[in-house]
Amino acid sequence: MKDKRRYLFLTLAVLILVLFIVFSVIRDVATDLEYEKMMENSGKYINRTFNIKGQTFEVMAEGSNNYSMYVFTRKKELEYDDDVIYLTGYIADNVKNGDVIACKAVLTGMTTFTKESGEQMQIPQLQYTK
Repeated sequence: MKDKRRYLFLTLAVLILVLFIVFSVIRDVATDLEYEKMMENSGKYINRTFNIKGQTFEVMAEGSNNYSMYVFTRKKELEYDDDVIYLTGYIADNVKNGDVIACKAVLTGMTTFTKESGEQMQIPQLQYTK
């Protein structure tokens, strides 16, 4: 009887540990940025984590190693030059315009971006997570 209880206890302990690990991994999973879908229905993606990769421009220091910036997320031929997002809270050393970055970020909403032509458009705003 004692052996059955010990076996049951160990089985439950292992099950709890496995569930904890699985939950931790699932919580850390991010989706690749689906720019067109996000632009069509941003509300559906609020608080969702995305993998971001792109080239920075208009980098603004917000403190020591903390930056906000615009990021081109779509690469055309050899350069990134489309699908702009606004990324806040990016933590790294010495970020400059033109750097290529990769990170995870959570969509917090939309913000207004003014193109060089003066045209304004709504773009996704994301908060850096890691």
